[in-house]
Amino acid sequence: MIRSSTNPTTPITSTATAANAATAQAYFLEASARAYLTGTPDPNLVIYTATPTVTPYVVTATPTPETVFVAATRKAAAATTVARDGPATATPSNLLLATNTPLPIIVTNTPTPANEATALALAMQATAIAYTTGTPEATRFVTATPSPLPTLRPQATATPLVISLAAWTATPPPAAPAQFPGTFVGQILFLGDADG
Repeated sequence: MIRSSTNPTTPITSTATAANAATAQAYFLEASARAYLTGTPDPNLVIYTATPTVTPYVVTATPTPETVFVAATRKAAAATTVARDGPATATPSNLLLATNTPLPIIVTNTPTPANEATALALAMQATAIAYTTGTPEATRFVTATPSPLPTLRPQATATPLVISLAAWTATPPPAAPAQFPGTFVGQILFLGDADG
């Protein structure tokens, strides 16, 4: 890139290399016409190399496998392809991979397997995880701490300090029998048992 010392903000790009003789002739004629129209170039021109900028391309990753065993199978198939065909073509520098922010890994105590089949399945799963993902960063590990269960304690019922009279209910007196013998009117009755 060429910049004029009198007007350094106006860039002039360098002429590209001609691909064939006809293009070289066209570039020569164009340069001759410019020199004829504009005169001799300024001797104080400063030449800079133009740095091309590339357009970034964002691509998404392969979908996340359903299980770790599918991921292990894909990785083994990719290793077989590399061994058979050689390494893949390098990706261009302007290729950007859109990635998700990794979530923390919650670590829990591994339960004791109930039988040999469960122990074998857990060992296979651990091997597949180590094969596909390797060892994750230690900063992503979060230990799961069980929360203690609440202890139930009886609580005293709070007694209100002020009770309105409307909240009180009176206890009704016992009702007299509907048929009261006349001989007992004006008499004092005593309750006793048959033995005296």
